[in-house]
Amino acid sequence: MDYGPRAFAPALRIPLRMEDLEARWLLTSYTLTPVVPVIDAAMAARLSTVIQRGAALGNQANVFTRAGDSITFSNNFLVPLGMPTAGVDLAGDGSLNDTLAYFRSGQVGTTNYFTHPSAAAVSGYKSADVLGLLPSELAVSKPAFVLIMIGTNDIAAGVTLDTFRQNLTRIVQTALNAGVVPVLSTIPDSKFSAELERLQPSYNQVIEDVSEALQVPLWNYWRALQRLPNSGISADGVHPSVSPAGGGDLTERGLQFGYNVRNLTALQTLDKLRRVLISGQSPDLPSDNQSWAPLTNALAVAAGDTTGFQVEVIDTTTRRVLFRFDPFPGFDGSVRVALADVNHDGVPDLIASVGPGGPPHVKVFDGQTGTLIASFYAFDTGLTTGLSIATGDVNRDGFADIIVCPEANAPAHVKVFNGAGELLDSFLAFASSFTGGGRVASGDVNRDGFADIIVAAGTGGQGHVVVFSGTDLGLLASFFAFGPAFSGTVSLAADDFDGDGLAEVAVAPSSAGYDPHVKVLRPLTEKLVSSFYAYDSGFRGGVQLATTNRNGHSALVTATNTAAATDVRVFESPSNGLLDAFFVYETGFRFGASFGG
Repeated sequence: MDYGPRAFAPALRIPLRMEDLEARWLLTSYTLTPVVPVIDAAMAARLSTVIQRGAALGNQANVFTRAGDSITFSNNFLVPLGMPTAGVDLAGDGSLNDTLAYFRSGQVGTTNYFTHPSAAAVSGYKSADVLGLLPSELAVSKPAFVLIMIGTNDIAAGVTLDTFRQNLTRIVQTALNAGVVPVLSTIPDSKFSAELERLQPSYNQVIEDVSEALQVPLWNYWRALQRLPNSGISADGVHPSVSPAGGGDLTERGLQFGYNVRNLTALQTLDKLRRVLISGQSPDLPSDNQSWAPLTNALAVAAGDTTGFQVEVIDTTTRRVLFRFDPFPGFDGSVRVALADVNHDGVPDLIASVGPGGPPHVKVFDGQTGTLIASFYAFDTGLTTGLSIATGDVNRDGFADIIVCPEANAPAHVKVFNGAGELLDSFLAFASSFTGGGRVASGDVNRDGFADIIVAAGTGGQGHVVVFSGTDLGLLASFFAFGPAFSGTVSLAADDFDGDGLAEVAVAPSSAGYDPHVKVLRPLTEKLVSSFYAYDSGFRGGVQLATTNRNGHSALVTATNTAAATDVRVFESPSNGLLDAFFVYETGFRFGASFGG
């Protein structure tokens, strides 16, 4: 492989105009989320690990605390549940009594944590205030759980959605780092002014977005209030209403008031936490009792390290997580994913391969039902470098084929399999002396109806990209994505982004130390279609690329790789218009993610 000097024309730099995203956060999928948190098997596995880590730090399983503003600070909230005498009426339902007794047994002095005045819950608090005082509260109370409801004062103070999202993410991460399970709560409707009422849904959606990204429980208090008079809000337009008999009145009459419903749903939430995370009872089925959802308009995401699950599937229209699952139970490393219709039923199927540290195992799951339809090893089981994976119909039979290549520390040996795991092609993309591995993509670059195979050299390959014909593996193109002086690695994606019938190739530096520069070009001529920075020029943590379908057209997906939160953006190419932006995983998660769309 020749890595000698070559002449390159200056890159065309098309400025990226960042449009206002605020309106895009107004998707209100939180309105459909259940009141009591759904804790599926993947979430239970991850949060059980958090509790175990907390126990080693001295946290107590029967202790919880709270964080928030005046609605959380109020003596109408939780305090009545901690009283050992009258004031709590479960309306003849004894199912919550065990949980009530369990958390009453968590003592602080002569009382319990239902009545404990948390230092992180004070009237007037905003998210930044909670963030500042939560560490000291967790250090003092040593809880297993913290109930968090914040946002009303952020809206009133004009805290931007982006800042609120960042603060809330850091609050959750603070709890997780302390071995404490955070439970986020949606906020009530604001009746104080029309403007606050207009803004409230977008802040609730951010709360759900953060709970989805960090895989922590969401207690949808907002939804519980919707059936109540005035949505459970008192005459002041801000605080929940309370029964004349007190917040602990959980009779049918008492549960017509906001604080009373909050106490009941808090107890139900604690009950779910105790049963699933402490007692080890069965978790919920994923995604509101659906173990699988068809993969139409979906994006598959695999974390760059273990997070208690391996893959989550996101609806690209609503950004809701459809479900999470482990394609390789027992393997706690990263995986790689792709979506393509390998069985020709019109629905994309999910293809997963083991990442670095595991054998080169590939599995294919039916996109309609989740049924395992193929399982095979792409190379000898001794290869543990991880696989780059792509899909494309290389033999024009109407079925997507599976293209794999070792990612690193091995020759760039490309293999092509059909959806049943049968080998179709096998070749070296570069000379056998090159052992930096490779990244693969696929697209019809010459409009002959066959998917062509695109390979970028891995470590030490200087961003060298080659394209091979899907018909005969003949070399169609060879170029350096960022010039021969580039010493990093690149990520790849290919699709017909501009609708001209020819696939373009998108490239971006995937290794740290380079600007987040994305190029989209025609590989046969090296003509630049577009060139832009997907993120601020100060970000130099590497970019991952994928494609997805948005509004019936191909769109380019970018994600920050390392040294930052996994910031996902969807671009309309070739205009570079920003269609959507959202986060997966938490701020401080620095292991990146792989995508398949």
